[in-house]
This record gives sequence, C-alpha cells and structure tokens, in this order.
Amino acid sequence: MEDSDMNDNFYEELSKQAMMSGVTCGAANHLDDLIKTLKSNFTERTDYLRLLVKTFDGMFDNQDNKHLKLFHILMPALTINYVEAALAAKEKVNKKNAPDSYVFDDGFAVGAAYFLRLLKQNNRYDGLHWFEELKKKFETDLKAIKEKEDELKKPKKGKNKNDPVDDFEVNLSMSTRKISAQMEEFNLFKCTFETARILFRELSSPSSG
Repeated sequence: MEDSDMNDNFYEELSKQAMMSGVTCGAANHLDDLIKTLKSNFTERTDYLRLLVKTFDGMFDNQDNKHLKLFHILMPALTINYVEAALAAKEKVNKKNAPDSYVFDDGFAVGAAYFLRLLKQNNRYDGLHWFEELKKKFETDLKAIKEKEDELKKPKKGKNKNDPVDDFEVNLSMSTRKISAQMEEFNLFKCTFETARILFRELSSPSSG
C-alpha cells in the first residue's frame, strides 16, 4: 500500500474496524504516531549530514570533555595507524581464511572529518600541515634511497657486474616499494578525508573552525 493511501490514524482505524480491544487500539495509535514522526523527520529530501551535525553540535563544549580540545593533535598518529592497518588488510585479500582483509574502508576518514567539525578544530588541524610534512618525509626518504642505489651502481674494483645482488641492494628495493605503497595509501585516505571535510564544512558556521 502506498503512503498516500494511509492517513495519520490508519492502524488505529483498522483496529477499531476489526473491533480489537482497547489496549490493541492504543498500541495501534502509538504506531501511527511513530510512523508519522518517521515520515516527517526522514523523507527523501532529508539532509542526513546536517541532521547528524545538528544533533551533536555543541555537545562537547563543556568541562567534562576538555580533554578533546587536543583531538586534532592525535590526527597524525591516527592516520598512520589507519594506513598501516589498511596495508596489512590488503595484503590478506588474496589469502584464505583472512576475515580481517578488505580493500577500502572510508569509515575512519569520514568519522575523523565529522569529529573535527563537531569539535570545531578544522583550523587547528590545518595548522599542523600534516600531509605536506608527510609528503616531504616520503620524498626525503626516497631521495636518500635513490642516492644509495646510485652509489651501489658505480663500478667497484674487484666486483663483476654479473655478481649476485647483495642483501643491502635487496633491502633498498624493498624499502622503495614499501614507501611507494604507503604514499599511495596516504593519498587515498587524504582524498576521502578532504572530501568528507568539504561536506561537513558546508554545514559549518563561521565559528566552527
């Protein structure tokens, strides 16, 4: 039955027509009220993000939650932990009996953006320049590895070019692949995270930081 065919007292009237007991008719009335509330609060046009922010906005602005004032400082450590967990999960994808495996999980990125919005700490977080500094760190590490690889490629006295690759060269190659994988995962997280921040920022007041 379409919603348009149901009036606000639909189930109560059905109960009365069926000559149900007073208790049953009362329960039907409560059901009608509940459905009416759901229909008014959650329509196809409901802005769920705005509703989510509005529901908890300002809830943490009190002394009991003063420890959350430094939440933005935790973001670098939290993102590193997320990326390490994501890389470990992806390695398990092709393995049997690996229930902890997954390819992508945007829950943390959206959740972190949401909390920064609720706590009004977006500006403070931006002041950390986290992703910029992270990019510099990766570039510095890759440059150092490249310099070492170039040094190893130089001809050395008593060494034949057909000699097997030593462990140090292998470790350098593995380090390069590891850093590249971390860079890619951080970039994926950054894209999701910044997109989520834009969505929540649209709901922010000028004082939402």
